[in-house]
Amino acid sequence: MDTKKETMVEPETEKQKVISLLQLARKAGKLGKGFDSTIRSCRSRKAFIVLIAKDLSESSRKRVLYLTEETGVPVFEMFTKSEMSELFDSQEIGILSVNDVNFAQGLKKYLHPLQ
Repeated sequence: MDTKKETMVEPETEKQKVISLLQLARKAGKLGKGFDSTIRSCRSRKAFIVLIAKDLSESSRKRVLYLTEETGVPVFEMFTKSEMSELFDSQEIGILSVNDVNFAQGLKKYLHPLQ
C-alpha cells in the first residue's frame, strides 16, 4: 500500500499565481505589453518568455512564433485577449513578454509550452 500522497495544484490556483507574477513584473517594469513591445524585447534579447492569448490572430501568432523560434525565447499560451486587457486595465492585448529572468523562471513553473 502506497502511503505517499501526491499534491496536485488546482488549475485556478496556478492561474492566480501566474496573474500575481505578471502583475508584479508589470509593477517592476519587466513586462512588455503588446506586439511591438514584445518584438523589441525579443530582438534586443531582453525577453525571457513570451505569453500569447488563446484567441490571437493567426497572422500575429505566426509572426511571434517565427521571431521567438529565431531568438530562442519560449512561448506559452494562456488567457484570452480580453482577459489580458482586464488584468492590465488596458486596451486589447494579445501578447506579453517577461523581461526578467527571475519572473520568467517563476512563471515557467505554472505555464505549459506551446510547442
